Amino acid sequence: IMDKDDPDAGAIILDVFKEEGIDVRFDAELQKVEPRDGRLCCTIKHLDHEHELIVDKIMVATGRIPNIESLNLEAAGVEYHRRGITVDKHHRTSNKRIFAAGDICSPFQFTHAAFAQAEYATLNALMPWPYPLERQRPRHELGDLYGSRGGSCGSALFGNRETESQSRYLRASDQGQRPCAN
Repeated sequence: IMDKDDPDAGAIILDVFKEEGIDVRFDAELQKVEPRDGRLCCTIKHLDHEHELIVDKIMVATGRIPNIESLNLEAAGVEYHRRGITVDKHHRTSNKRIFAAGDICSPFQFTHAAFAQAEYATLNALMPWPYPLERQRPRHELGDLYGSRGGSCGSALFGNRETESQSRYLRASDQGQRPCAN
């Protein structure tokens, strides 16, 4: 769970699930579901063994799959793979006149990250020269743009080191402010 985002947070979630009696099975294949005595009898294949589980509810996590089949990317000369569109450091695709941003080309599946990438891709698409990443606004300003009035949470989301975020939090709390208050 959350292995691409924060494996430690994923481990905590798994622990909470176990405490609440939620059985999580990775790489399990659901074979059949039948009603039985007001519950659900699930036949699953897990680790090359087939067995039954009696459950109240089923949650299936399939992940995110980009919906690119109808885009005819081959005709546009845009390279893609199973997880999305390939881009360079300026968010250009293999067709130098087409730029991409957000979930379709990024490992960061968050709205604020997609917005920042769209801003960067747009600058690169419209400027007559590549817009260097170093010239983007400071991270704490980006954090303010995307909903964090105090700056600490937003900047933490944009890659500041833990110590930088902690020092911003401490400075804000010394002044009686709540850095992530809405």
